Amino acid sequence: MRDAVLLDAVCQKYKGNIHAHSFRSDGEYTVEQMIEAYRSKGYDFMCLSDHEIYFHSDAYDTETFIMLDGYEMACEMERNTTGQQYHLHGLLDRSLLAEKPFQHDEEHAKPDYESLDTIQQLIDEMRSKGNLVIMNHPEWSKNREEDLHKLEGYAAIEIYNHQSEIQEAVGYGVSYWDYVLKRGKQVNAIAADDAHGGAD
Repeated sequence: MRDAVLLDAVCQKYKGNIHAHSFRSDGEYTVEQMIEAYRSKGYDFMCLSDHEIYFHSDAYDTETFIMLDGYEMACEMERNTTGQQYHLHGLLDRSLLAEKPFQHDEEHAKPDYESLDTIQQLIDEMRSKGNLVIMNHPEWSKNREEDLHKLEGYAAIEIYNHQSEIQEAVGYGVSYWDYVLKRGKQVNAIAADDAHGGAD
């Protein structure tokens, strides 16, 4: 077996990460420290996906680096009683032309989980606010593949989460993506580091 990079050498490529946390939620570092850490490593873009609090600002954009707007959203649900959790990533898509998108630092209260309908309603609400929705770390969350197939309107599944992998060996979500693709659902895949601090 050999390593292979299956990318078109002619096309422009960009280095980025859309799942990371600052001190605004449960990260260890300030917004400025997080941005500088990625920018110094040659990243072209990133998103601070802090829990239930939206990042919506172009104050840190430069000619070579941009901040994507977004957040990470969850429900009030205990994994020891429900057997799982749901963490959904909202990533602003300006082409959706939302009438009332989230504002910078706007908080989104977590709904109480009652059934899969709660998650569908949350996806619909996030989309109505102009967001692409990504199902984050389904293996860590112990989501059921058949449930991800039933849910509609999300754009991608996080098929690799570095923090979940290095801390608990549950970072791969390829099987979820494979399951829904085989059943006709057209969703994309992303990989992210989910950084919370220096040890990540």
